[in-house]
Amino acid sequence: MKMVLSLRPMTFQEKHRSYTLNIYPEGQRGIVTTSAERCLQAMTPFPDGTLFTIEANYREDLIGTGRYRKQGLFDQLVSVETLEASGAMMGLLETALARREAKQRETLQAEQLSRCVILPCRCGHEVSYDPQEQIFVTLLGGVIITCDACRTVLSLQAIEQSLQRRILALQAELRQQQDHLALVGELQRSMAGAKEGVKR
Repeated sequence: MKMVLSLRPMTFQEKHRSYTLNIYPEGQRGIVTTSAERCLQAMTPFPDGTLFTIEANYREDLIGTGRYRKQGLFDQLVSVETLEASGAMMGLLETALARREAKQRETLQAEQLSRCVILPCRCGHEVSYDPQEQIFVTLLGGVIITCDACRTVLSLQAIEQSLQRRILALQAELRQQQDHLALVGELQRSMAGAKEGVKR
């Protein structure tokens, strides 16, 4: 007895000409695409709760099916509820959603970092502040409450007070240096006058 090996693949290869996804909005004509991301894009214009049937094909063979419910208003896709999935459709849309969410997080982090300002903690350690969200953040976009260096609770008021104290200290130091400079000048003039007196 000969064993017959199935030539049908068990998984879907995106953006490959032999693989297609047929997506059918409930009661409407189907759309053909070659990636799960394109399926998500095709779902986006439909209203919340719209049901979709998606068939995964390899050439002429059906290699997977799934039924899904869109979550999100017109022109918005918040998520997709998987009602049933088999074969190559198992996990396909979920993976595409996860990739999309990861990309959105990266975009939001980049936007946040671009608008952040760098402020000095009272210990001198630099911290990032997001003026739009009014929070202190890490380079990865996470919220921070205390300074990593000195563990002081971060607040704009505390930083303002620290800067004011620093400015007062610098102003006092500047006045002291100016007094020293004036004294040195006075001593030099006094020495020059004494030398002139000796010459005469």
